[in-house]
Amino acid sequence: MQAGCLIGKSKQRCVTHQEFEQARQKVIKRMRSTEAREVYQVRKWLCEPPFAVMKPHMKVRRFLLRGLENVKTGWLGICTSFNLSKLVREAFRMRTRFSTMLA
Repeated sequence: MQAGCLIGKSKQRCVTHQEFEQARQKVIKRMRSTEAREVYQVRKWLCEPPFAVMKPHMKVRRFLLRGLENVKTGWLGICTSFNLSKLVREAFRMRTRFSTMLA
């Protein structure tokens, strides 16, 4: 057990801390609360599915232009195309639903 913790010939233990370790521990503590779990249960089905569609189907893995303004513009285009595809899909669903009602 001791051999796994001690490094080099001097057999000294080397402990390092990352720059944002305190902030990371604070977030971990907050995320373990029941409130955070409830919020993220909703987020799981509300916010994550668009990204699950955008990445593989729309092939959005990175932005082609540099700079915050260019990325914002690109992101607006991606979101617009995603929302338009949802709108078209819903229009077809409504069309088939109403056509069966009229027939």
